Amino acid sequence: MKSGAPRGTLEDLLRKQISKQDAVITHGVVDVVSACTEEFVRTLLSESDTIAKKRSKSEMYRITPDHVLKALSSFPGIQQRISKLDDNMLHKKEPRSKRKLKGKSQSEQESEEQLKEEQAALFERAAKAQYGRIPRIQSIE
Repeated sequence: MKSGAPRGTLEDLLRKQISKQDAVITHGVVDVVSACTEEFVRTLLSESDTIAKKRSKSEMYRITPDHVLKALSSFPGIQQRISKLDDNMLHKKEPRSKRKLKGKSQSEQESEEQLKEEQAALFERAAKAQYGRIPRIQSIE
């Protein structure tokens, strides 16, 4: 089983790049480009990993876009293309998950009193489930 870009995607990209010319793209061409793409990505990730390890202060590290750009700059002829990349795209932060954002805003809106009431109701339900009755709960204040 081969990894990498799907064959159809590569074929479409090749056809778009060569559409102005009367060239025929055979399956062999797609196979060669696919193999080259896989090797390029493997080499790029290996170089990015090496850079990230060198810059890391601990055993745990993360490969960032900066590490990938640094690795790309080590390839001859790529530097001109790197300068064309949009800096905003490379350095924008990943948004937190929607679930976390939703939960955070909901809990901020609830007052402390509402939270205490909800907690008391949960304790009552738990006690009823465990003992079959609701015990008297003394207020802690």
